[in-house]
Amino acid sequence: MAACVTAVTVLPLSGLSAREFLNTFMQINVGYTYGLIVAGSFVDAENSQKGMDRKLKYDNSSFNFMADIVPFKPIFLGEESHAIKVGLRGGYRMHSMNQHITVDGKDRGGDILVYNTLVAGPLIRYAPNISFFSYSDEYSAEGGFTLYMLYEHVINGHLDAFQAKRTVDSSFSENYHTVVRGYKLNFGIGAEISICSINLGLNLYYSQMHMKLSDKIYTEIGKRPVVHEGNIEIYIGMPLENLLDRL
Repeated sequence: MAACVTAVTVLPLSGLSAREFLNTFMQINVGYTYGLIVAGSFVDAENSQKGMDRKLKYDNSSFNFMADIVPFKPIFLGEESHAIKVGLRGGYRMHSMNQHITVDGKDRGGDILVYNTLVAGPLIRYAPNISFFSYSDEYSAEGGFTLYMLYEHVINGHLDAFQAKRTVDSSFSENYHTVVRGYKLNFGIGAEISICSINLGLNLYYSQMHMKLSDKIYTEIGKRPVVHEGNIEIYIGMPLENLLDRL
């Protein structure tokens, strides 16, 4: 805590505060997402396998490298008591989905779907409380909320279907491997708080994945299965100073 106080007091007021959410042109985020598969034709097809009388379970996760690009000055609201900034969020995610079952007290299964995505979409950053330094026309915010909609383009996707069934049925011989393309749509809300020179954030978002399979693995749904997910993401962000405010 002492280090945080020192960082604030030695910086000039014309520079970026050591704790900052709003006054930036970019923030670089590194995070981890855990998701729950809640519905979709993909899940229905996997659950309808003949001879499977056990409940299938899914773990879905990703490692994320993102950037919030917000180069314009904020829009002040409510007699300059709070503000928003509009920008773009983009980045790269590395995804993996695990399917497993419990047999004789042990989990069996493996990665059923592995893929990466390129991410881009609009972003709104909202600071409910801002502080002004009237003698220098500076402002600062130590936390806030984000609202976003993201498009994810699927690359390097590989499906190894029927993971659970193949672990308990050694005679399984159907085609189960195919290349995956497609896209995802994300709709989310997040919150951030500044601690020293970094921001800690939490996102909650709904994701809808539309896959395009190279091979017809699932007879009943064809080559375009859909997955619905609920996700939680935690991340660390590094805010970068908005140089436009110095002009």
